[in-house]
Amino acid sequence: MALEDYVAFQKLMGLNVVQVKGTYWCEVRPFFYRPLPMSQVIHQGSTSMPFGAKFCGAQYAVPPEAKANSFLNRLSFENNGDYSLDSLQRNWKRKVRLASKDLIIRPILTASEFKQAAHPAYLSFYERTRYKVRSERRDPAYFANWTDALYRIPNILVLGGFRDRHLGGVSLTFLKDRTLFYATFFCDDDSLKLHLPDLMLHAVRESAAASPDISEVFASMYKGGNGLDAFYVSRGAKIVRQPAHLELNPLAGLIIRNFFPRQYAQLLGQLADVPAPASNAEGPESDPTAPTAPPRPNHSSSSNPNDLDPADLPPRPRL
Repeated sequence: MALEDYVAFQKLMGLNVVQVKGTYWCEVRPFFYRPLPMSQVIHQGSTSMPFGAKFCGAQYAVPPEAKANSFLNRLSFENNGDYSLDSLQRNWKRKVRLASKDLIIRPILTASEFKQAAHPAYLSFYERTRYKVRSERRDPAYFANWTDALYRIPNILVLGGFRDRHLGGVSLTFLKDRTLFYATFFCDDDSLKLHLPDLMLHAVRESAAASPDISEVFASMYKGGNGLDAFYVSRGAKIVRQPAHLELNPLAGLIIRNFFPRQYAQLLGQLADVPAPASNAEGPESDPTAPTAPPRPNHSSSSNPNDLDPADLPPRPRL
């Protein structure tokens, strides 16, 4: 995927993206920025940060030899070609096999099919999670326009999980450089109970294992041990640490360090305990640029530990 298409996708998913001297930056929280792609290595002084970063801050990956003051932690599945269903632990293997009895995974090739079939699944997902990013998609007309924009972006694979002819869930993946981004997943309540999240992730990893052009499957940023972290870690994802430079407005930094110490530790990339396996977790819509910080309070009515809002930087400081 070309960089411009990658940026267009991130904008479509709700991120505010600005370009400064050839570098794209996404505003992952008000006035806090990271580059796109987030793993992009930047030499200090080689570019300028967005003007808004003056009010809170920015963070970016640096070369190994540079003086780093933090880490960016991502959850990825190493893709060395040897993944198979038998490589999963017994419980997750059982869930994939159970799901495959009722569900099939196939591409959704046209925008017209997606508009008609995916909107009910999205509405069910929203009612369960109250996931606020791009929640305008509850409106059928907005969802249709959003779908048209999605299908205009090249090289995005749209997969659907079907029970008979009913679409229960959707994933979006794309390949950039040698990384396959497992960018988005949502499903309805019935498909969640039928373990579609496990079957979908298995299908994506199995497809990636067959491609020598893919070195890793990017799942999510590590968010401090929440339900989404547990979902991926228990299924074999590794925490990959990348040296980074964190730059905060002095007042914003003072407030975060003193009043939000846990969030500050997450910004520094300090690892909490590896999350325990989640027995029934759904991977919600993933945000590849979401920071490594603990989740905000879960306002979902669901008890599912993975029904969390992945936009989880510390609350915006009062300046």
